[in-house]
Amino acid sequence: MNRVNLYDTYLMGKAFRLLEQIQVGVVPATIVSDLMVLQSWLRHLTNNTLLSSGKAHEHATILHSAVSYMLTEWLNEPLREERAIIIKSVFEMLEAILSSEFAKLHTYYIPSVGIFSTDALLNQPEKMFFESTNLIPDETLIEIREVGKCLAFSSPTAAGFHLMRAVESMLRHYYEVLSKGASRPARGAMGIYLDTILRLPGIDNELHAALKQIKTLYRDPIAHLEVVLTGPEAISLLGVVQRAISRTLTLMKSTAS
Repeated sequence: MNRVNLYDTYLMGKAFRLLEQIQVGVVPATIVSDLMVLQSWLRHLTNNTLLSSGKAHEHATILHSAVSYMLTEWLNEPLREERAIIIKSVFEMLEAILSSEFAKLHTYYIPSVGIFSTDALLNQPEKMFFESTNLIPDETLIEIREVGKCLAFSSPTAAGFHLMRAVESMLRHYYEVLSKGASRPARGAMGIYLDTILRLPGIDNELHAALKQIKTLYRDPIAHLEVVLTGPEAISLLGVVQRAISRTLTLMKSTAS
């Protein structure tokens, strides 16, 4: 998935208009600021993975070199006719290629989900854990990031599935901390972990009750095909899981210290 900023595309097109206006005899030193902006956008274009055509990269690279020359060797001399012709010709070819490629580059609008912005869901959903974010185990972090994507793209049942995987992942890490690194149960089912962890010293009974409730009310039903979550239900479940994981992280930190 690639992120495209539409306003950036507009600014790039605006910078390219300079190439249409360049005339024979113009002294680059008189339009330095515009040329520097254009140079920056051409550099961006040559590094952009959205362009599938090698021809687009080739023409953008040629133009970038020409603009670089205008800002150095040709800075204080009038632009020669043959140079102006080449620059305009290459630009016209690049514009034709981009017109074809950008016409097939569709842009989609993804609305916010509840109070969660699209950007937060897609890029940093783990920030909902505030100062505990750095304590989240890697495998749990992967699930939380999948939750964000599923919510953003209106897949609430899939979000619920990954939320349950995040809870089970945290439960396993909580077990390792409480058991001081003992071997995990032979079977990795959530119910077995809950039964085993209850016998360990230092168990937080309120957290255990909350995790057991999550298993009964959410985890077990979600495992069945006939259960389909709505968007509001997934958001509600996110709140439940967020509180449970936050509590687990706090207890793991205090136990480890």
